[in-house]
Amino acid sequence: MAWKLIEKVDSRLADEVNLTPPAAGGDVRIALCYPNTYFVGMSNLGFQALYGLLNREPGVVCERSFLPDPEDLDEYRRSASSLFSLESKTPLQEFDIVGFSCSYELDFVNLLRMLDLAGIPLRAEDRDESWPLVLMGGAISFLNPEPLGDFIDALVVGEGEEAVRQIVALWRQGGRGPRADLLKALATLPGVYVPSLYKHAYSGSRIASCVMTGGAAPHVKRLAVEPLDFPTHTSIITPHTEFSRSFLLEVSRGCPYLCRFCVVGYVYTPNRWRDVEMLWKACEVGLQHTNRVGMLGAVVNLYPKMPDLTRRLLERGAHCSFASLRADSLSDAVVDAIQASGQETLTLAPETGDPDLRWFINKRMKNDALFKALEKGVTRGVRNFRLYFMMGIPGEGEANVAETIRIIDECHRMIREKAKPGATLSVSVSQFVPKAGTPFQWMPLVRAEDVGDRMKRVATRFKGAPGLRLNTESPRWCKIQGLLARGDRRLGRVMERVLWSSSASQWRRAMEEEGLDMDDMLYGARNPGDPAPWDVVQTPDLRERMLRELEKANLFAESRQLVTVGA
Repeated sequence: MAWKLIEKVDSRLADEVNLTPPAAGGDVRIALCYPNTYFVGMSNLGFQALYGLLNREPGVVCERSFLPDPEDLDEYRRSASSLFSLESKTPLQEFDIVGFSCSYELDFVNLLRMLDLAGIPLRAEDRDESWPLVLMGGAISFLNPEPLGDFIDALVVGEGEEAVRQIVALWRQGGRGPRADLLKALATLPGVYVPSLYKHAYSGSRIASCVMTGGAAPHVKRLAVEPLDFPTHTSIITPHTEFSRSFLLEVSRGCPYLCRFCVVGYVYTPNRWRDVEMLWKACEVGLQHTNRVGMLGAVVNLYPKMPDLTRRLLERGAHCSFASLRADSLSDAVVDAIQASGQETLTLAPETGDPDLRWFINKRMKNDALFKALEKGVTRGVRNFRLYFMMGIPGEGEANVAETIRIIDECHRMIREKAKPGATLSVSVSQFVPKAGTPFQWMPLVRAEDVGDRMKRVATRFKGAPGLRLNTESPRWCKIQGLLARGDRRLGRVMERVLWSSSASQWRRAMEEEGLDMDDMLYGARNPGDPAPWDVVQTPDLRERMLRELEKANLFAESRQLVTVGA
């Protein structure tokens, strides 16, 4: 093991405040992995919360591992080092369980890279009981995990706080016995999907049928924890994250809105608020180590007790930050807390500048609400404003793009004229990618070339605009994200071919070599009545609910002469 790698890990550990360090010993050793770098993984509250939960479980020792930073990959290869855990520097292949928390489709390949660096066989069929059990959870597990089906032994579908305890108990009973027996036992647990028990037949770019074996159920019901009578918060405070030295706290789960492009309102149901006294007790623990508290949730400014919680935090001298603020429900109390905390950025997501298109995706917010929210920030001295937009929304046309450009221009002009000198506006434009678990899951991706042209129109219009920073997402990599979001298990062979490639263009070649039609998988229409890759993690009642929402979307589109988008 290279000393240079150990030295870097030890330096990071020295900068951490660990609220739930691993125990000295235990009978179940778990390597909790995030398939991206330390900076990205440690910014993820779900990963941090699971680490704390496992290390509070009697007899469990949980340690962390991440995809090495790009500059460290060569050192791994040069020294022939095996990927190891941060806490004890133990190679991953020596753990009982290697569990991945995965949130984004583009991290699928990173997951395989970590297995490769660890010397663990990629394919589940090549691993017997002498190898660690490879598990996965996280947001992506209940959208479309199927591209990873050949590599993962079992997936936790949904909110996994209770499931991980049951998996640990099952491992104690028979984890070191025949792997086939363990997998069949895992499949009996609520919310656990064992891909090897499902055999698919294909027709072109589509699934023709699926046969269950070993007593597996046709649908794995998503797990939802209710009530939320426990806190979910940061387990390790570190400066090396997006939220440097912050104590993050989840105030709610789910979302009362049903934006048709967003998975939160459909798969994180029901909407649940946490008790304010429980949240405050968690804050008191965090405030012993930092004065920065970040509150997370789908729409945190809707939390009924937010004025009370922010008042207490401000009285203790805390600096508050908020995620996922919605412009049409932005209260004075939240904006006052932003100002009092010295937070310099107000982030809002109008998605599109056209109200009709916004109504079509069920984000029912008028442009006046956006302007009023910005006005509140301006009058309270906020210096930086960030807006998020999407392009390639189903039914979008040139007129919608023009309206988005007009709204950005108005926002920019307001900030230039009314905000403090030096105030900035950051605008991020990404491509809309239809996701499983939403009413648009049957929709094709808009061609990357078309979206790229629309983004160029925006970039050209605001090139050199003073105080405005524009960030546009690569349509080429959005194409890969879309492929993984709607693709099936055969994409696993494609990922093996591009395992260590950093070029998006290699994907098309790999698809051709595997006999797969990339364009049809991305842009071909899907019949809601046909089998889909995500069927096993989607219950019939959720599917019917999304079909009803899609019908409502099309009725609205017809009334406003927008383009209808599906059956």
